[in-house]
Amino acid sequence: NEPVDPQRWYENTALVVVALLVFSVFALVLVWLKRQWSTTTKVIITAAVAGLLIFVLLSAADDSSEQGLVAAGAIPAADASLSGLHHPAC
Repeated sequence: NEPVDPQRWYENTALVVVALLVFSVFALVLVWLKRQWSTTTKVIITAAVAGLLIFVLLSAADDSSEQGLVAAGAIPAADASLSGLHHPAC
């Protein structure tokens, strides 16, 4: 009888998926340690996490720049909340 190869904790699919949802970037290490997944799958997951991270960072940067313009008085607060940074010319 061959000994059963016990699954390592970081190769548990459910744990990897939960870690990706909770810790996204840090969980990519677990994705790449998982031997059962193909390199293509790992690249797709990595690209998806990177795309999500870029989207979140750009969204946060856009929000903070808008708030900075409102605080500086460059655009009125009412205009900023209604139409973003697009201030119509009078």
